[in-house]
Amino acid sequence: MTTIQIHPTPEVRGARRRDALWCARHRLLGILSILLIPLGCATVAPVGSRVTGAVRQTQVGAVLPPRFTWPVSGVEAWAAIDRTLVGLGHRAKLGLIDPREVQFGDDQSADLGTRRDQSNLADLTARMNIDSARLLLIEPVIDRQTQKKKLRQNGQTVFVKAADYIVTLNLFIGKASVGRVVAQRALSPMDLAVLEDEKAVWLDLLDEATGALNKELKGVNFLRTEIPSHLRESFSSIASTKLPGLASPMAIPDTLRRLTALDELARLAQIPARGRDLEKELELQPGLNVISDSGQLKTGDLILTAETVPLRHPLSLARMRAAGVVHLEVLRDGKVLNLILEPQ
Repeated sequence: MTTIQIHPTPEVRGARRRDALWCARHRLLGILSILLIPLGCATVAPVGSRVTGAVRQTQVGAVLPPRFTWPVSGVEAWAAIDRTLVGLGHRAKLGLIDPREVQFGDDQSADLGTRRDQSNLADLTARMNIDSARLLLIEPVIDRQTQKKKLRQNGQTVFVKAADYIVTLNLFIGKASVGRVVAQRALSPMDLAVLEDEKAVWLDLLDEATGALNKELKGVNFLRTEIPSHLRESFSSIASTKLPGLASPMAIPDTLRRLTALDELARLAQIPARGRDLEKELELQPGLNVISDSGQLKTGDLILTAETVPLRHPLSLARMRAAGVVHLEVLRDGKVLNLILEPQ
């Protein structure tokens, strides 16, 4: 019995190899297209920092009201303020001034220097014996640029939604710019899940940007603070946030939209109350809730003012205590007490 073996020529073997590679490549592209279209694709640009040496001479940072390039409500405003404060406070331990403590006025057309001079920032720093020349102004700017992108799928041209999110921390000392930190993320295609929760995108970018700024502040001998774990801003304080150009969610006239905004605000603030319980939270006075005993402060206390100034964020009290003795007005069991806290 004779066995005949047929050996393909090099040309045939090459053609077969090309066909196999072609099939494998297109199978891979098909799988990727199935995965990418519903999930979306994100590209992240490296965080960019352009900061002068003057930043490292600072002692206290004042976070300015956040600027958005599209219409937002007080929900986004509070989220941007809180994430900026916490992002800086967790890492740099920089003494921070909450923008809700600052009285800038309603004139948004004035330049930053004029608004700064007309504000109460000089008074706030004077109470801490801080030279205003060593006050770092931090302005968060959140930008969203949407567009349509053209893709080829199965031989056809399709258009998908895409967006670029850019978070910038503009830095000033006095009236002079001393640099900026930028974080950017491109989403393409943008799926419905991202459209519904775009806050998560720019809040993550705020984390990246504050982390980069903290690296620039590493080793600076500024007024050091720690985020107080025994304090939490009351929901009535959070919901009443009103900054120039950014209305409080309480001011939304439509009932359904107002309740939806308040529910979203509670979720962002990690407050478990919902429905009627959330309405009860709104009926309480604004201030700082004491959630665990700490020195003279007892669980259930509500801190109303510090040095006669209404308190908002826990970092505000941390900054004051780092600077010296603090006089508090505290609501306890329906009575207002005057307490004195020593520096930490």
